[in-house]
Amino acid sequence: MASFFTTPRDSSSTSSSTAPPQTPRIKILCLHGGCHNAPLFKKQLTPLITYLKKRTQSDDVNERVPPYNESSRRLNEQRMWFHEPSSEHTIDPDKLAGVDASLLWLSQCWNSQLQSEPYHGILGFSQGASMGGMWGLIETEQYRCRGLRFFLGVNGYVPCPPPDKGFGGVRREDHHKEAVLDIPSLHIYGLNNDVVTPEESRAVAKRFVDPVVYTHDYGHALPRTEECFNVVAEFLRREGRRLMEDYDPRILSMQAQLKSLEFQAGSMIARESEVNPPRALMAVIDRNAVGGWSGGRRVEPGGGAPCPEDFVKKEGERGKGKKQEGPDRRKRDKGGEGDEGDGGG
Repeated sequence: MASFFTTPRDSSSTSSSTAPPQTPRIKILCLHGGCHNAPLFKKQLTPLITYLKKRTQSDDVNERVPPYNESSRRLNEQRMWFHEPSSEHTIDPDKLAGVDASLLWLSQCWNSQLQSEPYHGILGFSQGASMGGMWGLIETEQYRCRGLRFFLGVNGYVPCPPPDKGFGGVRREDHHKEAVLDIPSLHIYGLNNDVVTPEESRAVAKRFVDPVVYTHDYGHALPRTEECFNVVAEFLRREGRRLMEDYDPRILSMQAQLKSLEFQAGSMIARESEVNPPRALMAVIDRNAVGGWSGGRRVEPGGGAPCPEDFVKKEGERGKGKKQEGPDRRKRDKGGEGDEGDGGG
């Protein structure tokens, strides 16, 4: 999972870096495909991000559900949002394995940004697009995607539905209803895709009210063509203008000033720390000050099970001296002290 900011600009927008933004920055949460990961997906999206906006800020978070029957090395490289019920590894044939953990993980990432720079939309590829479309249907507060304004799906498909009781407030029949999600959406898929058929991608688009559909003659990929990038850019421009209607220009200007002030303060602290480095915050502890047992030690060093007193003597000296009074092994310690193991010390 990755995210990026973009501010689609019109040709009339100013190029001054000190001027307040003409439109709010759009923040998009990107969901990678199955058996993929966030760094690779970010690399694939780099041409699109560069095309949309040169100043791109991104962060990467992997999904935590690994694929089955892979080596430990591959488990660190590949991630999935869920396993289909048709998988031979799925315990319950009516459930998407791992979907609850993925939804909880996504909601935590999404909601953690609500008070600072909230996400506005989702871009998903293949299984990530399926996950995003399913997430938009969730009604349960624990998994809910609050404030979702738009959706971009690339080669998405409708996964097998959860049980009859539903999951997260989603009813089984809602998975096949049309025009359920009333948010702007753009759906991109290839007509020669042998992984996800065009019919499967069209089923995802039908979930949305007035979806925008762009098809191409390629396969299971996001085309790196100017035509495709223009379609995405125009879609985001419309969303930027729509987002602008919900923002007070004074608030946008204040946010820009606060960000500038925060940057200046950070630079001042960095310069001051370089000139006058602060004292080390970590205390240096002398090894003699480290806590430990300070009482008496065993007379004879060694380990293993306790042994009779004679066993530690030379063979010729065994049996000489005072005899043991009973089987109490603790009397072998000097001064009549009990064995440390029994004393709980």
